[in-house]
Amino acid sequence: MQAVLLALIKIKTAQSPTAILYPGPVSRKKVVLMNARSTFRTPAMVGFAFVLIGIGLAALLVCKHVFPELCKGSYGCTIDGVDGCQELAQSKYAKILGIPIALPGLLYYCTSFFLLGMIMRADTKQKISGLVSAFLSLAIFGLIFDVYLGYINFFKLVVYCRLCAYTYICTAGLLASALWIYMLNKKENKETGSVLAAAPAVGMG
Repeated sequence: MQAVLLALIKIKTAQSPTAILYPGPVSRKKVVLMNARSTFRTPAMVGFAFVLIGIGLAALLVCKHVFPELCKGSYGCTIDGVDGCQELAQSKYAKILGIPIALPGLLYYCTSFFLLGMIMRADTKQKISGLVSAFLSLAIFGLIFDVYLGYINFFKLVVYCRLCAYTYICTAGLLASALWIYMLNKKENKETGSVLAAAPAVGMG
């Protein structure tokens, strides 16, 4: 019977690359999720692409809003001869609680990069699930915040900030990546749980 159970677990681990079976008697503690590189590689790479582009755009916006003397170029922001990014920087909507709105955006993308990296390096199911939930929550918050900023950008400004609009696309891409990873993690937990649930049914002798 134990041989049959071992074969069952090997099949499950082959289907779920993150599950690694340690040699020895079968028990709940013997099946551990060691890393998420294989399962989450594709959505994580998509997320990293969006987050790196977002960091670059947000850093440029910070430069234009906080250090306009250093970033005088339009950088693709000019629409009908008007620099929309500079228009935003000089408007009453440029700051929230005295903080340039580009700074929270830069912090958001840097935090997303950190969480993605932690997800790819996590070595237990509990850590992975916690980090995935945090990443999804942050991505949802980012999208909600961007909806507010988008309303200001497209409906309150005379000329909209084009670079800001590009960051909205990055935020939407990050949310898609977070949802993708969340669904894969949910599937992994379900498959791993079915294997662990079967383990106690077999005697240890």
